[in-house]
Amino acid sequence: MEKTKTNNVAQLSLPALNMSAISRLVIYHVDADISTPIPILPGELEYLDIAKRIETKNPHDFVAAHKALCESKAFPDPEGSIDARWSVHFIDKSDNVFLSIDVDRFGVQGVIDRVLVYFSSSEFHRWLEARYAK
Repeated sequence: MEKTKTNNVAQLSLPALNMSAISRLVIYHVDADISTPIPILPGELEYLDIAKRIETKNPHDFVAAHKALCESKAFPDPEGSIDARWSVHFIDKSDNVFLSIDVDRFGVQGVIDRVLVYFSSSEFHRWLEARYAK
């Protein structure tokens, strides 16, 4: 399920990944089969008891996640909405969030650092599903 648009909207540019600055990747996930009475808003997953928390300090995961995110080609989508099922935080060595991404269960819509986006490809979602969905 991929969403495409025909208008000429500029692709969202992502910050470069400084490997020496990132200390860990923290991922929160709520399975698609868990029903919620209202959509889960971006930034809420880390506060929900039903969310699984996964943390990795593997630099290969940092690079793979960032590469998959770039390959997903995010475009601003001010008219969209999201029911977040994945939340990914790149955490720097000072324990600050360097980059935050929320993604719906299909990998079609998301939020990157508070910018609502649609993805022209689901590479990031596929990477999350393959690596962390269990």
